[in-house]
Amino acid sequence: MILALLSPHSAASPAKYGFINKSGKLVIPAKYDETTAFSEGLAAMKTEGGAGTGSQDKWAYLDSEGNTVIQQVWLPSE
Repeated sequence: MILALLSPHSAASPAKYGFINKSGKLVIPAKYDETTAFSEGLAAMKTEGGAGTGSQDKWAYLDSEGNTVIQQVWLPSE
């Protein structure tokens, strides 16, 4: 089981997301603006873009070991 992790944040440093395993070991560093929950062994991690940046969101899919399985894909920002 992989659990989401939220990094400390302040006005100067926005929150970032990563994942830890059930033992508390960091498996994916907290460096992503957004993430999805794991489904069928993969989770999507927002790597750049988004509201206010003038660009499309870019997401990569990682496995539970933190390996990139699907390189960046572009999704429209909301």
